[in-house]
Amino acid sequence: MSLTLCVRRLFTGYDKARPILRGLDLTLPAGASLAVVGPSGCGKSTFLSTVAGFTAPLEGEVAWESDGRPVPLTEVKTSFVWQGLALFPWKRVWENLTLPLVLAKAPHAEIEEKGGAMLEELELTGFEKRFPESLSGGQRQRLALGRALISSPDVLFMDEPFSALDALLRERLQDRVIELRRRHDCTMLLVTHDIAEAVVLASHILILGRKGVLEFFENPAYSLESPDRESEEYFRSLKHVHAVLRSERGGE
Repeated sequence: MSLTLCVRRLFTGYDKARPILRGLDLTLPAGASLAVVGPSGCGKSTFLSTVAGFTAPLEGEVAWESDGRPVPLTEVKTSFVWQGLALFPWKRVWENLTLPLVLAKAPHAEIEEKGGAMLEELELTGFEKRFPESLSGGQRQRLALGRALISSPDVLFMDEPFSALDALLRERLQDRVIELRRRHDCTMLLVTHDIAEAVVLASHILILGRKGVLEFFENPAYSLESPDRESEEYFRSLKHVHAVLRSERGGE
């Protein structure tokens, strides 16, 4: 199901007297990707939690639509990749990977087919019987991504999934996310401190500051087909986000 995210006059946080985000409006087209960037404590994860349905809005609305018709959150298939990955250390690679299908009570043949295909996509064939602790950092990240995508979610949420990795490994995994999304169409929402990561992975960028929303814009550097970290559009978007964040600091 191809879903559009509509956020209307959203106030969110944990204290009605002091909301973290105030009056946010945005529309994210179906199949698009949104990166939320900004300094620590500005409300990035709170926004993600609200859109995912874990935190109720103080005011306003978060709605999902398909072809202009509202879709209840209970009917939206979601998957998550968290900073800690949340892999089960007592389960082997195969068990971690196919867990969403098992929980959905998918037929055995479907589990075998989709699990095997995803292992190939992740380049983890032959690692089925290993435990997560025996994998490299990049392999664990790929496993978490595969587990999130194996059930073909409508929406993929990612909260700082690569923050603990070195720069080169982050870039390789960013490219892997793009490859996987080409084959597994879904709307994606990403929280990241890494502005370059946002520019590569997101068709739309929401910039938050300590005083609320600074800007929401469509990213001209984004390409699901061939991300180019050397293009003029890439550097232009990178500089723009930096400039918006610096402008808030300069006004303090």
